[in-house]
Amino acid sequence: MPGGDAIFHPKPKEFVDLLVAVIKEGNIADVTTIQSFDPRTLIVAHEDYPDISLAFLIAESKEYEDNLRLLGFLPEIYSPNFFLVDAELMNFAAENNMKVIPWTVNDKGSMMELLDLGVDGLITDYPNLASDLLKQKGYTRL
Repeated sequence: MPGGDAIFHPKPKEFVDLLVAVIKEGNIADVTTIQSFDPRTLIVAHEDYPDISLAFLIAESKEYEDNLRLLGFLPEIYSPNFFLVDAELMNFAAENNMKVIPWTVNDKGSMMELLDLGVDGLITDYPNLASDLLKQKGYTRL
């Protein structure tokens, strides 16, 4: 990530400031969550814009405590690749008032397993499949 700073994308502080300017211009801060794989971006957002919701995207590491140590704070949302979610993570999240919203869940079986574990949401390429499944499970708020 640092190797691409100011080449492929702005440095974290500039990136966050530009992003938040658009969010504030649209008056959508209260319904916006900034999600990022780059902990530096989330650290800047947390320090400079503490009222905006943050989600830490995780691609590979199952060691959630190590991942969170990189941030130095608990984000509102922990968003791992769906295959990293297990009961241990869900217990940790519940104990620390942190939501778990995995990505990218594209099959019904995985969606069912994750909902049974108690995830707070799903990121999917197939919202129609997720919506149908949630209705079948009796969820009233989609």
